[in-house]
Amino acid sequence: MGLIDAFAKDDRTEIKMTELCEILKAGVRGELLMNAVNCDVPHLYIREMATGEKELLLSDAGNQVESDAGAQGLASAT
Repeated sequence: MGLIDAFAKDDRTEIKMTELCEILKAGVRGELLMNAVNCDVPHLYIREMATGEKELLLSDAGNQVESDAGAQGLASAT
């Protein structure tokens, strides 16, 4: 029995479906975050994507402004 025999068989392990789903979710979340970072997405949008909650920004006048990209684009165009 040589060293190659130790790596020839695939070992199986039992895992619960909920654990598998959690592992897959974590992998997908990490992949999406890295794609966003590599594509230079602003950190505000990455945080919103990761947490699932919309952040409110403070404007120069002290008013709360939505962080929606469409609303910001419209506000800057006018």
